[in-house]
Amino acid sequence: MASAAVDEVTFAKAFLHLLSGQPLAYPDDFVGDQTSFTVRPSLVTLPHMPTAKIKRRAQQDKVKQEQQQNHDEIDDGNHHSHKATLITVKSLRPPKFALEFANQVAFTDTILSVKSLVSEQAGVPVAGLKFLIKGKVVPDTKSVEEIVDDEGNAAIMVMVTASTAAVTTTSSSSSSDTAQSTSGTAGDKSVAAEKEHEVEIDDQLWGKIAGAIVSSKGEQVGNLLVSKLKRAYKVYNSH
Repeated sequence: MASAAVDEVTFAKAFLHLLSGQPLAYPDDFVGDQTSFTVRPSLVTLPHMPTAKIKRRAQQDKVKQEQQQNHDEIDDGNHHSHKATLITVKSLRPPKFALEFANQVAFTDTILSVKSLVSEQAGVPVAGLKFLIKGKVVPDTKSVEEIVDDEGNAAIMVMVTASTAAVTTTSSSSSSDTAQSTSGTAGDKSVAAEKEHEVEIDDQLWGKIAGAIVSSKGEQVGNLLVSKLKRAYKVYNSH
């Protein structure tokens, strides 16, 4: 009996050892013993470590400075490379003038510089020019970029001060009188020279002239032209 019992124990150990080498296979409805599970420790929340404010602020300032520098470089490039497409300047009262500046004025130029251009071409002192846009006076310190539209154009009306207009008109009148006097003198000389070489037109010559004109323009129109020509000739000879 004892030998048989020992053999059974030996057999059981040998059988269990054999089974331990085989892979475990659990059925789909297998539920393990929850009491044998290992208890997981609870998670520990670590405190948030604050970053160095000074370092972060320095980085932010550096980024802002780089962005601003890039923006300024772009603006400078645009300002220096772009000019206003068309600036139109027209006076509201005498002395009358209308000027156009196509691609001659930069966006960075001031209104005062535009007045200088107008003064050079219109002959009106800068101090006597008052620029208006939509009925409002434009300050001299304003830039061209502030008054142009999206296409780079601007229409400026100019009010010339009364005192400047009077001086300009007087100057123009003096120049005109001088020119007329010179022109009159030259005209008198020319008339005198022509009279020296004056040719008398007799009836025979008038007949030839009338015949040529009538044959070219027709009888009705030709006679009318000959009549006008004779009257003009008489007025010329009366001087």
